[in-house]
Amino acid sequence: MNINVVGKGTRVTNRFRERVEKKLAKFERYFGDKADFQVKVVPEGSSICVELTLRVNGTLHRAETLAADPMTAFDEALDIVERQIRRYKTRIERHKHSFPYLKEYLREQQETQDTEIPDETPKEDESSIVKRKTFTLTPMTPDEATLQMEMLNHSFHIFLNSDTNLVSVVYKRRDGNYGLLEPEY
Repeated sequence: MNINVVGKGTRVTNRFRERVEKKLAKFERYFGDKADFQVKVVPEGSSICVELTLRVNGTLHRAETLAADPMTAFDEALDIVERQIRRYKTRIERHKHSFPYLKEYLREQQETQDTEIPDETPKEDESSIVKRKTFTLTPMTPDEATLQMEMLNHSFHIFLNSDTNLVSVVYKRRDGNYGLLEPEY
């Protein structure tokens, strides 16, 4: 298991790094060497933002939280990632061939009451590109892409459609259903 703790605009203390590694050590027995954790600490005003990303076999589980101190923000982000995994347990069970690494983790976790994650809608003051992201396209079916989108709590997901070998997009519609965009080129 790989754990990468970085600070952007701030220094990450050894004490924080050790506590993060200790808390994430429990995932070692579930995911082994297949898991990569990225913990990013960024100051935002008087608060600290912690972004926690778990990548296992090309699947992402991600949470971003704000708190007064980095450890509190990290604990909240870890709780969100664990809730994501539990929340989609039944959907993951249907797709066992895609998520076999979660089977033991889900079996040992006891069900807790899910709480809603607040909707993180960015403010649209300007119509310019303020952030760029690069990512690896992972081959998957539209159903697997929909599950991945829901686990990330996103409204869309770009993926390489394993059925058509084309870049496709799944998105959440206002009526609660999903849409699939397939380009022609």
